[in-house]
Amino acid sequence: MWREGVDIRILESNKRMIDVKVCWQGKDFFLTCVYGEPVQSERGDFWEKLSRIGLDRNHAWMLTGDFNELVDPSEKLGGAVRRDSSCREFRQMLTSCGLWEIKHIGYQYSWFGNRNDELVQCRLDRTVANSAWIELFPQAQTTYLQKICSDHSPLINSLMGMNWKSWAGFKYDKRWVHREGFTDLMARFWSQTAANTESSMMEKIASCRKEISQWKRRCKPSSAVRIQELQFRIDAATRQIPFNPQLLKDLRKELNHEYYQEEQFWSQKSRVTWFNEGDKNTKFFHATTKNRRAQNRIQKLIDDDGNEWLTDAQLGKVAEAYFRKLFASEDIGYQSIHEAQDLIKQGIRVVIGNGASTNIWKDPWISSKPAKGVLSTRMLPQGLHHSALNLSFVKDLIVDQGREWNLELLRSLFPEEVVSSISQIRLGACNTKDCFAWDYSLDGQYSVKSGYWVQMQVIRQERGIREVLQPSLSPIYHQIWSSDNPPKIQHFLWRCVSNCLSVAGNLYHRHLARDGACARCPNHVESVNHLLFTCSFARLVWAISPIPAPPGGEWTNFIYQNMYSLLISNQLYPYLGGISKVAPWLLWRLWKSRNDLIFKGKEVHAQEVVKRAIEDMEEWSMRQEKLSKPPPAPISGNRRAKWSPPHSSWVKCNVDGAWSKESLRCGIGWILRDHENQVLWLGARTLPMTSKALEVEIEGFRWAVLSLIRLNYRRIIFESDSQQTLNLIRGDMVNSHFSPIIQDIQQLLQRFEEVKLSFTFREGNGVTDRIAKESLSFQNYDPKLYSVLPDWVKSYVEAENCI
Repeated sequence: MWREGVDIRILESNKRMIDVKVCWQGKDFFLTCVYGEPVQSERGDFWEKLSRIGLDRNHAWMLTGDFNELVDPSEKLGGAVRRDSSCREFRQMLTSCGLWEIKHIGYQYSWFGNRNDELVQCRLDRTVANSAWIELFPQAQTTYLQKICSDHSPLINSLMGMNWKSWAGFKYDKRWVHREGFTDLMARFWSQTAANTESSMMEKIASCRKEISQWKRRCKPSSAVRIQELQFRIDAATRQIPFNPQLLKDLRKELNHEYYQEEQFWSQKSRVTWFNEGDKNTKFFHATTKNRRAQNRIQKLIDDDGNEWLTDAQLGKVAEAYFRKLFASEDIGYQSIHEAQDLIKQGIRVVIGNGASTNIWKDPWISSKPAKGVLSTRMLPQGLHHSALNLSFVKDLIVDQGREWNLELLRSLFPEEVVSSISQIRLGACNTKDCFAWDYSLDGQYSVKSGYWVQMQVIRQERGIREVLQPSLSPIYHQIWSSDNPPKIQHFLWRCVSNCLSVAGNLYHRHLARDGACARCPNHVESVNHLLFTCSFARLVWAISPIPAPPGGEWTNFIYQNMYSLLISNQLYPYLGGISKVAPWLLWRLWKSRNDLIFKGKEVHAQEVVKRAIEDMEEWSMRQEKLSKPPPAPISGNRRAKWSPPHSSWVKCNVDGAWSKESLRCGIGWILRDHENQVLWLGARTLPMTSKALEVEIEGFRWAVLSLIRLNYRRIIFESDSQQTLNLIRGDMVNSHFSPIIQDIQQLLQRFEEVKLSFTFREGNGVTDRIAKESLSFQNYDPKLYSVLPDWVKSYVEAENCI
């Protein structure tokens, strides 16, 4: 019956399914051919059976056939409307088994019928598979054929397709930081490249990648070999006589560390952050990565003429043509702008360059989130009132070549709060243009992620779209989400309080199980509260655990009261210390032991439950301690921590800024020295408070450049301890918040004969730091230049020269 080279072993056969194991071309997988229950009320038993098979099936698995069910009501055309709740059991089965639809082509409404002379079409036939199968056959696809002799479309499942071009890109692995020699390697590399001002940042990063690749080939930092070696050593330690429990504990601790490194790798690779810390679910991360990789592959594209394109080059051309046509459509553009008006108004802000294109009264340029125009003026005399109305653009409020505000004019026109908001804005210059920035990102660039966050967390909250269905459980939820537990446990506790656990009582209530009784207490319905607190087994676990009996001596019949008592146990029993943190882990282990009994027939004793809960808690605490430790510091000798003089015929200007959230002002300063360490000039200045610390660093740099142009120096090294400022000026970074100022600095630097930009650590910029902080004590905003060293900075200069 089967083709030569195909080995089929039938595992189960009945009127609803044929379950077989297939070996084909050296690949093994499970295949289940399905004919779903025609009677809707009886389908739950079949979905439950498939779910139980799926829980024990860890290898590649494919299901195909007539499931007689819809994933959601959109898979039906005509006839009576299906409720979404009627499809829920089928979706839950697919989710619990980790099944995903593979690529389907053709007309997907695979069944048709005549109901009261009305055509009804449904998608009842499909092929689904788990991530292991999808990885085994990444090019698989299912084709719907024509309905000729049947009311169903036949399905043809093709397992093989075109071979994809393989590529190997460089990916950073967080585990490397904990491998011996890696941090020292990085410290040496960057200290050697710090003095290289000719290479761009991208060239340095490319060189760094090559260094890491060579280190990987030498040291082989993968955790797999280490884990296998530790497993053998632990097995030997369990049979060693005399028994050494401390050795066993140390080995397990080391193994947990390697498991954690492996988990970090798959967590990073899967791009799932929900299980960030404390969950040894590497299998979950692995499956997610494989599924994402399979889903992200574009197998083919069909152009407007119906032609199929398969190769990489062809796919790129089809996609480019599609989006070029899409974005050329004015209708799409206008519709998108109209729909996004509220979102844009909430986050957009004009960054003032020369102020020539920004209307004082209408455009959003002062304040933020949302920015707005000027809405009010002072009560003005009749003569000034007419003049104020003639002011239209921000440029009319600016003096000193567009770099300073006309404070006298501002104070005469606007209230004090408006003057304060305006004076905090640092201007570009007359030769720079106004631009737009997005206030909800650090770099001022709009992203879909930030836009979605604003829509959901700001705009929606302001509109007050909220419905209260029951008394607030906020105190319990707050205790859950603020508890010192991994996200897995926090989510589990939330499910307990929300009654979202699939205990027998809930399954019976939703017609997913025939019996709602507890497996250990047949006379009681298994609710969440019964499972975790009032079941005879649960009571025994709590009795032998370190957690004292609840107030009154017994757990109540109310899940909220019991959960709240547990969550504040560290407050009720402060003498317990850290052991009070075991309570959530006991709940988790009660749930796990119940599942072991139901699905594996494995009975776990109460003492074992308590022991494993304590081990889980200790392992989590150990991981938290490891994460809280600061990363190893680079070798101190590699850190350039002192000021060095320039070469002859050059001068060096160090710049810095001082900024604090609590202060109403900020300070900037610079000092100019020659190759003999002689101080030529220094400048100090107070500015109105700015919204960002980086803005102070940039403004300090610009003032130093302007000052040295006026002092007629030609060959200058500008040195700063702000790497971001230097990257922005070089053009290695873009930040819309500061674009006009950066543009002004770049144009000013062209006036020098020769300029170099240099980075130094904070320890090498101590004098300028002292100047910037001293400027905070100035009583006005007037800039101060010194050709003779002030007494308050002499000791700092002398100390720096002696290093």
